[in-house]
Amino acid sequence: LAGPGSILRAKAALALRAEGQTLLFTGAGVYPEHSVAAGLATLARRSGVPEDEILIDTTSLSTMQNAIHTKRLIGDAPVVLVTEAFHMPRSVSFFLLNGVNVVGIAAPPERRTRHYPMRILREVPAWGFNLLKAIAWLGAPLFGIDGEARHALLA
Repeated sequence: LAGPGSILRAKAALALRAEGQTLLFTGAGVYPEHSVAAGLATLARRSGVPEDEILIDTTSLSTMQNAIHTKRLIGDAPVVLVTEAFHMPRSVSFFLLNGVNVVGIAAPPERRTRHYPMRILREVPAWGFNLLKAIAWLGAPLFGIDGEARHALLA
């Protein structure tokens, strides 16, 4: 289910959205109907966004999968990516690497809790870890790894 940070990001996206613009919510869950994306789409519907202007990806488990799935869902359409400021450089980089025409806008930060510093510090090793996953994903076909097995490398 969507946590406080996800809800803040969704509210920021709703505030930025012009009439007729499509919103894409990403984020997996144990069950697709209880995913982060599904919860945020419900928030958008309750805020008056028409169903045909909401897309969801309930399978993304990582920033890299968010970027890949976004490209598959929207093609070459421009994207405004709303995320936390500390997560923006990594997010925008992976979206650009996947050919997404993206611009990033920082959502208001969630209330600082005792876990907040760890969320910021987590970005440092996440860069290296995500680069290793990207190398494995790019090299997987050389070893006959395709389809879902290849996609699982990005989780």
